[in-house]
Amino acid sequence: MMKVWQTHCSVPIKSLVLELRSVEFLKSWEHAQSSTTYYDWMVRDFFAELIKKANSWHTIPGTSEKKQYGDTWLSKAQSAHGRAIKACEYELAGKQLSAATEWRKIFGGQYEF
Repeated sequence: MMKVWQTHCSVPIKSLVLELRSVEFLKSWEHAQSSTTYYDWMVRDFFAELIKKANSWHTIPGTSEKKQYGDTWLSKAQSAHGRAIKACEYELAGKQLSAATEWRKIFGGQYEF
């Protein structure tokens, strides 16, 4: 899903960074073992965690090489996070069309998850 966001919004972040962050995020996310009902929260919470990683460092698995995350992608992640918050609120209020509009702004309309 995050690679779809990366492509749809032209996010200047390495795919490897998204993969590494996704794996780490899911290891500690409180609803990781829950049903797909929580996908909206997962996306919202992932963006929040990703934002916290701006300009921090990560180690490439299997090596001791460290790379900086940078922050050229930060404003796009902040925008996506804000939209995900809105979408979650709309879903909670039963406003499915408004929620879908926000999700499309993040992921586009050509994919179904």
